[in-house]
Order: sequence, then structure tokens, then C-alpha cells
Amino acid sequence: MHDLDTTRRDALIAKLDSNPGRVIAGCSDSADAGIVVNATPLGMKPGDPLPVDVSHPPPTAFVGDVVTVPEMTPLLAAAREKGCRIQTGVGMFGGNLGLMADFFAGAARCENGRSNLDDVRRWN
Repeated sequence: MHDLDTTRRDALIAKLDSNPGRVIAGCSDSADAGIVVNATPLGMKPGDPLPVDVSHPPPTAFVGDVVTVPEMTPLLAAAREKGCRIQTGVGMFGGNLGLMADFFAGAARCENGRSNLDDVRRWN
């Protein structure tokens, strides 16, 4: 895991690492990364630096970005050019919409485990 703010990085590693050693501090070079996810605001403004170096990630790497605007961030565009699979922030948001609705509206879950958005709409 890489973050310019090493204190924040280390705190997140401690939260995520239920099996010590599986999540480790890394550097900005994505050459050996299997997964790269930007969870910072970098990429929202024109001229923002890339959050990691994507000049030579393996083409098998998966690159995601939580930034929703612009949908195709410079990080994702660079990763796509290198042949990596990508996930946009808009796609991440859409994939979590039901969970967010449940959390904020207290919606019940359907039998299949998915959120019942019809109930959420009725409650609002």
C-alpha cells in the first residue's frame, strides 16, 4: 500500500491487515502491483499528479480509481494504455449504491441479499 502520508498509510494497513504481512507498505512504483486503487482526490483537478507511477505496471494489473469526475482519470487512461483492466469511480459508486441506500435509509434486504430499492424510494 502506498500513500504520500505515511501516518495515514500505516493506520490503514493496521486496520486492513487481519493476517499480518498480507498488506504491506509499498512505494509509488506499480511495476510489481497486482491491484492499484487510487483512494485519494488526485485526478479530480486538471494538472493533478498521478497518485502512483503507472509507467510500467504489468498488463495483468487491475487499476481502479474512486474519483467520479472526471470518470476517465489520467491514472485510468494511463493504465488502459498499458493494457491493464480498469474500474472507474462511477462504476464503483454504482456497484455500492444499494449498500449505501441500506445504510442511510435503513432499508431491509431482499431474500437474495440485494437491497430493496423500491422500499427505499417509498420511505423518502
